Amino acid sequence: MSKITVLYGDHVTVSRQRMLEIVSAARKKGWEILREITTTDSLFATERLFVIEDASQLTEKDFDQDINVLIWQKNQIPASLKKILPKDTKYEEFKLPVVIWKFLDTFSLRLFHEVCQKEAVEFVFALMARQVRDLYWVSSDPKTFAGPAWRKSRLVSQAAKYGELKLKNVIQKLAQIDVAAKTGEADLTTSLDLLIVKELE
Repeated sequence: MSKITVLYGDHVTVSRQRMLEIVSAARKKGWEILREITTTDSLFATERLFVIEDASQLTEKDFDQDINVLIWQKNQIPASLKKILPKDTKYEEFKLPVVIWKFLDTFSLRLFHEVCQKEAVEFVFALMARQVRDLYWVSSDPKTFAGPAWRKSRLVSQAAKYGELKLKNVIQKLAQIDVAAKTGEADLTTSLDLLIVKELE
């Protein structure tokens, strides 16, 4: 019988770290690590761990074998995947802390610093960039936004505070901050401080 573990949730940095920990522990036990499920027996009498980061190609037949499978799923588990997973599958969910969602909803400078005490500023920057992109999306072309209705409603309300042109300008500034931080021309935290104070808070 297959032993399957699925790591998922919106806190992708933590879920990915958990995946690496499991893989590392398996390697220390002498297990063979494979990146796709095959029906070929191992050349050696060793346990194998199949690590799957793109579960879109998996089928129900893949789990007919007596194998160990670790699936890393970014964000939520698609219904199509959950449907084919065995009933005894182990699930580990990794949620973003509530304070992060509060920060993204308000762009509060105080909450920004609170979040950065526990999360890498690069990760916070990526979340900010995604949030501003989605705000611009619902502001400029709301009909094509593909997110859940509840999130779209919240984004529309937040986007109204800034307007389409300002959001477009913020996206450009975020791109400039990204380049400056990566080339060592500016400190990322300081740059985001200024952006929040001047444009978002």
